[in-house]
Amino acid sequence: MAISDAELEEYKRKFHTWLTAEVGLTAEMVKSLQEPSDDWTFIIKIHALLEVALNHMVAGRLRHKELNEIVERLSIAGKTGKIAFAEAFGLLSKESVKFVRLISEVRRNLVHDIKHFDFDLYRYLMNLDKNKQEEWKAALTFNLGSSVHQSLRDFSITFPQFSIFQATMTIMSYSFHAQPIRPLELYQSYLRRAAEKHSESNPKE
Repeated sequence: MAISDAELEEYKRKFHTWLTAEVGLTAEMVKSLQEPSDDWTFIIKIHALLEVALNHMVAGRLRHKELNEIVERLSIAGKTGKIAFAEAFGLLSKESVKFVRLISEVRRNLVHDIKHFDFDLYRYLMNLDKNKQEEWKAALTFNLGSSVHQSLRDFSITFPQFSIFQATMTIMSYSFHAQPIRPLELYQSYLRRAAEKHSESNPKE
């Protein structure tokens, strides 16, 4: 079923409202991720955003606000980590999990050695062996569907900041979809649609 431009705009509006009001991700923060000063800072910020996405994703599915603080204290990885919960709930695909784990792997290496302050993401990816590069390509293009053209897969590691940002925002959209619909919002939506339907069937002369 095709999505109309109006439906897409409404989704974008709700998503960005949620990002600002619930997550705290402002337009300035988004700009800093799209125009990062250096790769070290970029990876640290991206990892922090992914962790926030997982927090909201798991807490949203649990549907008990009193558990939010407990979820936030969980590690990302491990058999009882946030990724494990997200996978168990069916909130993350195998490919998206791989993306989060690869970013976590890089972030862990960066923060544990001061020599990595001048980290170059492009150079890092280009120096990987072919198998590892293919792993990254699959992870960076998980949000483009099941059959991704090789040119787009190659593009993903040639311009890694762009690809990582887009993949991260996709994870954040998964988190948005995991949030429970508030009864009041659902009822307001019903009233709005009923009013629109009535207006369409009874146009003014």
